[in-house]
Amino acid sequence: MDIEELRKAAERMRRWDAGERPSTIYTQGSDVIGAADNDAWDLARWAVAELSRRDAEQAERAKPIDEEWWSTNAGELGIWVHCDQCDYQIEPKFCGPGVCLSTWQHGASVAEVYLPNIATRGQLLDLLAALKGGAK
Repeated sequence: MDIEELRKAAERMRRWDAGERPSTIYTQGSDVIGAADNDAWDLARWAVAELSRRDAEQAERAKPIDEEWWSTNAGELGIWVHCDQCDYQIEPKFCGPGVCLSTWQHGASVAEVYLPNIATRGQLLDLLAALKGGAK
């Protein structure tokens, strides 16, 4: 079921919960209880799948930044973020937790800072979002 159909089902359930007569909500067919039951099951299945997806994403974000993940997702040159005034390069520090953030202007590194608290994949993804201007 697509998200628009789920939203419609949720709206129908909300209306019923708010006290609206079921016969005014479910006008197609004669089995009002069956239609409402289908909506409830569709919403329950979506909720279970969404919770599972969120749990999997949270588990992935909590994993450390290791060499295998880095080589798959960033490569040898690190991760580059290009902005109007400068560029940022993020490189791993596999000798310990954290990453190195370098600021580049006109092709030269002008600043470098070690960020030891950026140790998980989720923290790195949040840093990248912040550098791109879309922090959570």
